[in-house]
Amino acid sequence: MATNEIRASGIRGVQFFNWARTFGCRPELFFAPKTEDEVIKVNEESSMIKVQAGVTLQELNEKHLPKYGLALPVLGAVSDVTLGGVVNTGTHGTGGNYGTMSTYVVELELLTSSGQKIQCSREENKEIFLAAACGLGAMGILITITYQCEPAFHLEKHQFTSTLREVIEHLNLHIKSSEHFRFIWFPHTDSVVIWHSNRTNKPITKVTKLQRCISWFWNYCIGYYALEFLYWLSTFFPSMVPTINYVFYNLLFTENKEVVGESYKIFNFECLFKQHVNEWAIPRDQTGSVLWKLQEWLDKTSDVYAHFPVEVRFVKKDDLYISPSYGQDTTYINIIMYKPYNKDIPYQQYWAAYEEIMRIAGGRPHWAKGPVKGRWLGHSTHNMKVVGSNPHSIKHASPFSSGSVIMFRLIPIFDSKKSGIRVGGWR
Repeated sequence: MATNEIRASGIRGVQFFNWARTFGCRPELFFAPKTEDEVIKVNEESSMIKVQAGVTLQELNEKHLPKYGLALPVLGAVSDVTLGGVVNTGTHGTGGNYGTMSTYVVELELLTSSGQKIQCSREENKEIFLAAACGLGAMGILITITYQCEPAFHLEKHQFTSTLREVIEHLNLHIKSSEHFRFIWFPHTDSVVIWHSNRTNKPITKVTKLQRCISWFWNYCIGYYALEFLYWLSTFFPSMVPTINYVFYNLLFTENKEVVGESYKIFNFECLFKQHVNEWAIPRDQTGSVLWKLQEWLDKTSDVYAHFPVEVRFVKKDDLYISPSYGQDTTYINIIMYKPYNKDIPYQQYWAAYEEIMRIAGGRPHWAKGPVKGRWLGHSTHNMKVVGSNPHSIKHASPFSSGSVIMFRLIPIFDSKKSGIRVGGWR
């Protein structure tokens, strides 16, 4: 397919907004590839599946993978997103020995702006693969993805409370004590809720109709609708926020819980109503320092009130060039400010302080959580270069007519002192 044909298939005048309508864009041309035969090939022996990139995680979890007794090794909070989207942005779940979702990609098929299709993997066109597996779409449109799954499994999840001090002091023990560990902190308190999840052969926990009704009342009537109303009310009386955080922690989270369920149902969780979010990845050994600094800043900044939760998750290092986990085990720290009834609440001062704390700790922004601005990177543009151990192969795949690789021009470089090879990535 020629470049002119590709451009002719683009739609003009389309404006895009994210689900929370916190940011949007109006591209020159909008392309909406159709996903038809979602599953192309399945290798049950090696637990690999080849699919079109437009298939959603929900379709994989509920429709396709169960047919073959397979499951995704790790997931983020939601599944109503495409596999191509989570791969392109390095979407992550949690687990000290589990990488981002991009790290489970075995092979990609790309369509460049010249109409050329490129197959890439760790064995073929490796440089392109390492740039495209978490590539923000800069290397071309993802057409198909071969993904490493595993035999379907149940997860047993344990929920209990603790304090921020206890979690930080015993962080490594927590990370090592389960396959998937995460916790949330309630700002303006020292309260923390912890989840540990492990694979298990135990049967799925049975839930009665009465238990479902009780769960709906607490999780939605109180934990969603009442919370949204009170956060809306706090827009007129901001000093209510610490009390709201304290009360809802005690109402909803102080009871210890254990549940067994299908893996994707345990991995996914309710993200509530519209919200501004900001998430960065930091070196894992900086976790305690960053959380203490964030708590200290909130304590001394009397005119800023932070919504709950501050969510903390853990990801294994990888070698994907612009992955936030490139070359280091990371901790992802996510902050949030809700938009009750779609009403904006001032968040810029909180965001700026958080980003400064993360930047000082060597943080890297999570591509899926918001528009990347130059100030996030903390590097002047003259230090950003097009680099690569084989830059010609990457330029060859670039969809940009100038031949420059936009993502490599925007991202600081990484100098590997051990190998002596300069590769595209983070400083």
